[in-house]
Parts: sequence; structure tokens; C-alpha cells
Amino acid sequence: MTRRLLWVSLPDQRARRELYWMSKMPGTSVTALARQEPVGDITWVPTTYRRPIKRFIEAGAFAWARGLDRQDPGDYDWVASLELCSLVTGQASRWRRGGTPLQAVITWENLPDQPLYKIPPYRQAVTSCRDADLLLCMVDAARDHLLANGFEDERIRVVKPGVDTGLFTPASAPSTDPRVVFISPLEPNKGIDRVLQAMTIVRRTIPEASLVVAGSGSLLPLVQSAAADPGQRVTLAGYLDAAGVADLLRSSAVFTTAPGPRGSGPNNSGWPTWRHRPVVCRS
Repeated sequence: MTRRLLWVSLPDQRARRELYWMSKMPGTSVTALARQEPVGDITWVPTTYRRPIKRFIEAGAFAWARGLDRQDPGDYDWVASLELCSLVTGQASRWRRGGTPLQAVITWENLPDQPLYKIPPYRQAVTSCRDADLLLCMVDAARDHLLANGFEDERIRVVKPGVDTGLFTPASAPSTDPRVVFISPLEPNKGIDRVLQAMTIVRRTIPEASLVVAGSGSLLPLVQSAAADPGQRVTLAGYLDAAGVADLLRSSAVFTTAPGPRGSGPNNSGWPTWRHRPVVCRS
């Protein structure tokens, strides 16, 4: 029997993340409402968003997906989305009829007193999740934050993301080149500005240390400016597919990330650790 799942994407959903993982579940047929064509065996429904304000990003995006009302709830067994407070999660809650289809909400959030939970319309989205059938946590701290906010434990499961061990394989030998890699969207909340500042300190002790930046976003000009200065030893690799990311990690000595604080710190540093790369995180 095939499980039919409808995924309602955030407007800036990243590839090979939660939607991709859903598509790898055995016996699951996934349809995605999304702005960009997703990676994986997924039926794509191209979608635009009503987004009157673009200042807010990721789960806080002030945006609703167009076209959800044209999907028939009877065609799906599950509807899923990312984060309790996202407005597309609230949409999904309103769209399903009489508990059909079942609803799953995936969450990384680990801040018990997340400020967005108190602000309309995010507050209404969070409240709607109390009727969800499954709250799927990507980290243990996400479960703790749900319990702290009064969600029923029997609806909560923790399933940590895996690693594609066929693609992300260790280098044959550790890198002797003091190369640091940063792989992330180039947005203020991801910390590339702090990494660039930190590298100036690193080079006082290790002058030959270099930084390779893979990603794109609003802070791209900042990285381009640093790359144009030979003294900063910064290289811009641009957007990389999964194979490119794996190759870059194999060539590096250190993986670094500097996202803004989320209670328990960065959530995604596990896969470089598995690959025996030192990981530097901002606390």
C-alpha cells in the first residue's frame, strides 16, 4: 500500500532537506507545493506565495502558499510541513477537513519560549498544531521544547536525520592544508559575517589559513568583496550540489558554522563530525 503525502513548502525551502527525506520513506508517494523544483522522486506542483513582507525568512516567512485550496484532501493520506509557527503549517491545518488527511509537522525548534509563538498570526499556526497527528522532531531538544509548551507526548516522535554514506565518504587521508569551509545560505542568521571576522583572528596565528565559502544569498556581495582581497585568502565556491559538497568537505581541514543561537546551538553539524572533520560552531 502506498502512503500519499502532500508537502507544503516554505517559500525559501532548501533542497535535500526535510522534503527530500520524506521522499525516501518506503512506500510513499510525495507531492510538493513548492516554489522551486525539489530534488528527489517527488511530484512537483509549482507554487507562488502571497508574501506582503519579505523581511522575515525561513519558518518566520510572512507567506502563504497559493493553490493549496485546489488540492483535494481526499487525494492524500498525510499533509506535512516544517515548523509549528510557519504560516504554511497553519494553512495545512485549515485545509484538511474533519481530520482528513492526517497531519504531520516537522520541527527543529528547541527554544521553549520562542518569541514568534506569542505573535499573531504565528501564534494561531502553533495553536493549530495541537490537533496534528504527528509532531516529528529532528533533535531531542525539539521534543523538550514541545513538552515545555504543553504538547501531548504521545503525538511526539524524535527521528534524527541520517547521512548518505554512499556519497559522504571520508577522504583517504586527513587534509594537511589549513582550509576552512563554510557551507550554508549566505544570510545574516547563518553567520558568514562572523566567520569572515573570525578568519582574520585565525590568520594572526596561521597566516596560510584559507576559507572556502559555498552558498548564495543576500550577503553574497560581502563574500565577493572578501574574495577580491588576496590578503583575506577567501574563495567563493558558489552553489554546490550534494556531490560538490562532499568533495569540498573531503578537501578541508575544518568545517565551520555560525548560525544565530537556538537554545541548544547549531543543529546540523553532525554530518561533518561523522566524516572526522573538526567542527567549529558559534555558541
